[in-house]
Amino acid sequence: MIPDADVEALESELDNPHKGIVRPRALIQHSPARKVTDTAKDNRTEVLEREWGDLLQERSRPQGYGERYHKQGLPSQARVLSSIVKRFQC
Repeated sequence: MIPDADVEALESELDNPHKGIVRPRALIQHSPARKVTDTAKDNRTEVLEREWGDLLQERSRPQGYGERYHKQGLPSQARVLSSIVKRFQC
């Protein structure tokens, strides 16, 4: 068995590197660059969450065939109309 004095000496030797590691981590945590990065991440997260909510709302709305093409007309109608317009423009 190892004497208590040796154990305490070994523990104190281990504490020094841990203290050395903790200090730079604390400095990084409180640096201005870290705060700016965290703010940017938070803002980006909020934007993505809003966009996600908008997409879910848009997707949950029922869209029938007529509602989807109400303003723009049917695709075949658009082709026919564009060909008619082209003939009269010449």
